[in-house]
Amino acid sequence: LRYLSVSKENIGELSEKNTKLEGNSNELQKQLETCMLYLETNNIDPGFGGRILESAQQNEKQRKKPWSLVRDLKNELEQFSRNAAIQRAQLQELNNKGRILKEERGSCLQEQGDFQVDLENMQKELEEAQTLLETKNAVNVHYL
Repeated sequence: LRYLSVSKENIGELSEKNTKLEGNSNELQKQLETCMLYLETNNIDPGFGGRILESAQQNEKQRKKPWSLVRDLKNELEQFSRNAAIQRAQLQELNNKGRILKEERGSCLQEQGDFQVDLENMQKELEEAQTLLETKNAVNVHYL
């Protein structure tokens, strides 16, 4: 008996839900008919919506493609910038070494010039000493 009353309640609830669902189904059917009527009066092919969606998806792909290229280009530019910074540092280091070598070369040339002047002075002094020695020897030979 108890199961019978529970079952009757369930049947009542399900009948009520069925009635609501039929009402919803009828309402959706009316909306569908209205939409179809609208499409027909405006000469719109119902299959055209699918083509519009497909076209929109293709447009989205076409829109994403340049952004992908931009992202790739940006990555390449960042890598180029990193490489350029490394090469700039290497070039600066080479320039500094070149400047140091140039200064050292200038110093060596200055030392060479000073040495040449000292050598010339010594040669003059040697020639003068030799001349004095020859003169002294000539005077000594003359006295003998």
